Amino acid sequence: MDLKYSVVIPAYNSSLSLVRVLEGLEAQTLSRGSFECVIVDDGSVDDTSSLLEQYISGTGITLSTIKHRKNYGRSVSRNDAWKQARGEYILFLDCDMVPCEKWLEEYDTALDGNDLDVVSGAITNSSISNPIGQHSHAIFEILESKFKASRPDSPQSEYWAFAAYASNIAIRRSLLDRVNGFNTFFSRFEDVELNLRLREAGARFAYADRAIAQHVGASKGEPQDLWFTGDELTRLFVRHPYRAVLLLGAWAKFHLQSPEATVQTCLMSLRGIEKNAYSEEDGLLIKFVAETFGSAPPIDCRYTLDEAIAGGAKRHHCTMLNGMSELERGLRDGLYTEVRDGVRYFDMEHTANWFAVCSRARTPDALVSWFTHRCTPYQNTLLPADAVAFHCRGTYEVSLPIELLVNCSGSVKINIPIPVAHPCQRNVQVSNCNPPELLDSLDDRQSMILRHVLSISGGQTARISYDFEYDIFEHVPVNSQSQIEREDENQESFLKPGLQADFKERALSILNRIIPDESADAYHKARSLYNWTWDNFEFIEFQLAFSDLLYTGYGACISRIKLFISLLRLAGIPSREQSGVFFGDGIYTGRSMSYFQQTNASTPFMHTWAEFYTPEFGWTPVSEFEAPTRVNSIAVLSDDDRQKVVRGSRRRCRSAFGSLDPFRIYGSTQANRLPTYPIVKTDKGWHTDPDLTAATLHTVHCHMDQI
Repeated sequence: MDLKYSVVIPAYNSSLSLVRVLEGLEAQTLSRGSFECVIVDDGSVDDTSSLLEQYISGTGITLSTIKHRKNYGRSVSRNDAWKQARGEYILFLDCDMVPCEKWLEEYDTALDGNDLDVVSGAITNSSISNPIGQHSHAIFEILESKFKASRPDSPQSEYWAFAAYASNIAIRRSLLDRVNGFNTFFSRFEDVELNLRLREAGARFAYADRAIAQHVGASKGEPQDLWFTGDELTRLFVRHPYRAVLLLGAWAKFHLQSPEATVQTCLMSLRGIEKNAYSEEDGLLIKFVAETFGSAPPIDCRYTLDEAIAGGAKRHHCTMLNGMSELERGLRDGLYTEVRDGVRYFDMEHTANWFAVCSRARTPDALVSWFTHRCTPYQNTLLPADAVAFHCRGTYEVSLPIELLVNCSGSVKINIPIPVAHPCQRNVQVSNCNPPELLDSLDDRQSMILRHVLSISGGQTARISYDFEYDIFEHVPVNSQSQIEREDENQESFLKPGLQADFKERALSILNRIIPDESADAYHKARSLYNWTWDNFEFIEFQLAFSDLLYTGYGACISRIKLFISLLRLAGIPSREQSGVFFGDGIYTGRSMSYFQQTNASTPFMHTWAEFYTPEFGWTPVSEFEAPTRVNSIAVLSDDDRQKVVRGSRRRCRSAFGSLDPFRIYGSTQANRLPTYPIVKTDKGWHTDPDLTAATLHTVHCHMDQI
């Protein structure tokens, strides 16, 4: 890296303003040898392309360009540019932001000798076609200048996420590498989301008030239209469950809706909020959010500190002591909680998301092991002779407290999955049912026990159970036509993407970016889709709506697999879901192994993976998606250790495509569609009981002997 600064500019149909931006860069007082400029022509259809060609041949600054064949959006453009750039710091500048003559010099002064990672410049707003003054609203004056100027001693305040904008900002290149740049799924507020990840990675922020860029584009609507909608705030919060996200989101929205808002009134109310005007007591903040937006993110703070620690330690394989230390750090970072009667309560799913992204309880070696320890001999060698098979036997049990069943006013029913036949899972048997008539409720079409009525017997716990046996075979790709197991199912039924029109358009845009070569065969298209999905999607515990995955890039395993299948089908590749139990801690140790899995509320048979069909290989599975970007960007501090994790992730990605480890039980795909927690009959129909749902425990014991 031989340059200190790289200026990155995304451009789309912007030749008029881009001329002024380039003139501003040519007029910089800082030595031209200290910076370069990388501009992305993001599928422009005006004369932006010809303008750039002229400038490259005649300008005195170091200028390179990237041309997109289609319009992919500013986040994709920014990422493509900074990954090609050579500077130690990446200076993002929009194509309608004209830098002042000392713009680079002022950034250089702010960064020189200071331990800073992100420096935000000043923005003035003087539109060519619609002059609206320096700031379009008091809120933006506070966020863009007054807040920054008042925070020199708070370089890691969570408020910086809302006060530093990608239209004029300098970010250390190594930090962008660490957090993988902009989230390309966000169409708005992608800079706020990036800033939150940068802060999670330990970035230090500052403000360079003289690094001024003047906005010369047109105003984009009313001030209130420039802020979060309720849906956008929810999407941001489920990945970043901090009080500040809700607080600043609602504070700004509240004042943007008020025509009387002034800098003074807005600033005073912000200071009031900072002094706990909306405290943790009784969930006042979430009530303020709901009143302001008309809705609020789903939050259920019902777990004590000890329960939250135990949940985090269990889900993320760390000791209770490490879990406590990590959760204390989360509270210092502003993790959302509520206090009632002097007791702090946590939302388990949002807290688990924070653990998954930010916890440093697992060592780098443990993270590498997470990617590699499940590999079978075949997945290491790719030699069919090394594929393994097991005879499996075990027990499935659902248990519920009798006292909660007694309190239910009506009958209680539950759906229970069972192991099912599959080309890789044969000789399935279910026996020793408790109660003996359990299989009378078996629905052969759904391959599940449906609407089984729970009965109350003696003791403190009601138990439903059965024993099972099956043989499971590791999947090995076979391209011999005689060996491919054919099925009578019509492949056309597996080509419907199941997306609404607006979501389909967005999915097609993603697909065009991943597979530019339409001539590639189906197997290699599927491989490209899998690799891209592996690298770009992030796991969170919270179950967002399926469509939200297209706007966030994160979700639970079911949502991620469904979107992957939709992309396959849009590419003309038949694909389908498979569901069952996945023993995530499974490790190949030899002849005999035992596994145990326990879940609250819903069944472990909900775990989901995918299969796609090609004439050459038949139905081919792809394994679960890991989340390499989350574990190497935040949880691992050392650059060398992060690279070790990335290499482990890449090996796992290669082995997970086209093969499937045998550490699982195939079940009905209805297990992730139908409820597998109790449903209670009341005077108003069938409903869930939150306490009964939370107390329902599903347990799987499975012993595997190699055959």
